[in-house]
Amino acid sequence: MLHALVTEVLTIYPEEPMLTEIEVLVMTRIQELNSQNATRTQKYQQLCQGQGARSIKLLSTLKCYYLRHTRSLYLLIAPAKVEQLNVDPEILLFHDILTDNQMEMLKNASMPHEYQLWSSLSPQDYAMSIIS
Repeated sequence: MLHALVTEVLTIYPEEPMLTEIEVLVMTRIQELNSQNATRTQKYQQLCQGQGARSIKLLSTLKCYYLRHTRSLYLLIAPAKVEQLNVDPEILLFHDILTDNQMEMLKNASMPHEYQLWSSLSPQDYAMSIIS
């Protein structure tokens, strides 16, 4: 957006040398920011895949804690277990958020409909459906 603004001003005042310098500075800064964002995204992806090398000093600063919120009655009664996996970018792992029943419901809801039908059949029902 800033580059578009500088370009528009340059079309109005093409002979202004200061604007040309500003355009160069803006373009350089945009490239730097894009590079930083790309490396941050790559670092995040590597850490999520367990590929990032982390120092012992960094590992010693990571924490585990209970997340309690007064705004959420559920978290007030049953605080969430949080494990900090990385500081920058911040990566948190939440433990024991869902019950076993909730996990099964989530798995079933995410399965294709046809697979849900076949997986819910008992071995006898499955054999009968193949025969008929």
